[in-house]
Amino acid sequence: MKIQFSKSILAGLLAGAYSIAADAQSPRIVVGITVDQLRTDYLEQLLPYFGSDGFSRLMKEGVYMPDVDFRHTADDEQAGVAVVYTGAWPVANGVASAEKFDSQLKRNVPTLAADPSRIKYDFSPEGVRLSTLADEFAITNGNLAKVYSLSADPQTATIAAGHAGNAAIYLDESTGRWTTPAYYGALPPVVANKNRTSPVGSKMASTVWRPLNVASTYPMGRVWNPADFSYGFSGAGRDTYLKFKGSAPFNSELTDAALDILKSLQNSSGQSAMLNISFSLAPIGFDSDGDSRPELVDAYMRLDADLGRLISALEKQYGKENTYIFLSSTGYAREPEIPEGNARIPSGEITLKKAESLLNSYLSASYGNGDYVVLIKNGKLYLDAALAEKKGIDIRKLRQETKQFLMKMGGVSEAFTIDEVAGGESRRAQELALGIDPKNAPDIFLYFTPGWTVTDDNSYPSTSKKVRLASPATPAFLFGGNVAPETVTATVEATALAPTIATAINIRAPNGAAAKPIAVNSGKK
Repeated sequence: MKIQFSKSILAGLLAGAYSIAADAQSPRIVVGITVDQLRTDYLEQLLPYFGSDGFSRLMKEGVYMPDVDFRHTADDEQAGVAVVYTGAWPVANGVASAEKFDSQLKRNVPTLAADPSRIKYDFSPEGVRLSTLADEFAITNGNLAKVYSLSADPQTATIAAGHAGNAAIYLDESTGRWTTPAYYGALPPVVANKNRTSPVGSKMASTVWRPLNVASTYPMGRVWNPADFSYGFSGAGRDTYLKFKGSAPFNSELTDAALDILKSLQNSSGQSAMLNISFSLAPIGFDSDGDSRPELVDAYMRLDADLGRLISALEKQYGKENTYIFLSSTGYAREPEIPEGNARIPSGEITLKKAESLLNSYLSASYGNGDYVVLIKNGKLYLDAALAEKKGIDIRKLRQETKQFLMKMGGVSEAFTIDEVAGGESRRAQELALGIDPKNAPDIFLYFTPGWTVTDDNSYPSTSKKVRLASPATPAFLFGGNVAPETVTATVEATALAPTIATAINIRAPNGAAAKPIAVNSGKK
């Protein structure tokens, strides 16, 4: 019923939208690309080492925006992709992060989980509260266009496919097979055929990640030799597939799948199509020595080659004049973990389980026994509002006392209550307000002291992360059609990407995109 309801809404919008755009044609093929944690500084340092068909070509022949500002609203891939595709901040689009707090279940659940209570999650775009570029593309083309997305992550794929997409394709780490949420129905035949004839699991035993080129020629980082890293993916279990999805070779697997889909789309009856691909350049989580810079450099090199394959195939199959590509980072980047040795940088450790225990003890002394703190995760603290109401405690007062206690803890540098964020009492509060979903906002936002290690020992297995506040510039590109080469030197707000892309491909901007298109050579004749 949910699928029919969503499709009927889109059909109702169709008549008016289609008549407005009837005399303006979209490109034959639109390819949207997001690259998780793509950094401008790394990109420009590695430019001399890239081939001529990938990033270099995007820079030379397209519009290059080296500084796209997500205003600290994105701290994971899902939030960043939602900003790119909706043209709106998380406060409006509903995707503030990969997880949201479920007050009934009293735990974090995937933001786009169709039914959070189930053990194995399915996903739905209904949690994306606005239309997306994919939706508007489908509507403008009379719902006849094919719209697909490809990603390692199901939620990222779902955001990019939108409400009107045909399939949000991702690799299920429990089976090693490409799949799509039930919301979209069946996989496209070409992908279903890949599962039968060339399943990812059949390649694992022979897949080894070694440096693509002679590693000693790579810049950025320590001196190493070509055999300095080598990762195998033998086995067929969940851990193997998760490891593979977090590696550079998986970007190549995505590219292979994309090329198969593009070939099948070319053979269709002349209809327009949109293919969205989500790559990753996140530092790997399974290096043995705590320094993944060599692997990260190699990941950039490999992705450059994959982009070259993709651009060349598009040009050969459709012609550059019939193709439009947009590529964006997800607006944030985490530094690889690098051992600091005897640098004597001020540091410490805060463990979340201990912080939660101390805080509950403090609040119990004031208000009577109880577990007032339900969850502390990713810098967000949730109080038990139902318990506070039962005890007749003013929740605003409880938040303030919680904040004051937290500020006395070693390792906590700043804390804001949701009331302060909603009031926009400081620049930091205003930025936080853009990046939250008001319907699922935490009670307290925490900022930990740079240099300290935050250990989340409430989760299994426990995780530890050293705090760094570096915020590198992140880029975006527009390429194809009649796009003329241009470098935009000014900072571009991330919410301006969607209306700019929409103008270039002759569709409406997503319904929550309030920013104006930026003035670039964007494909208009």
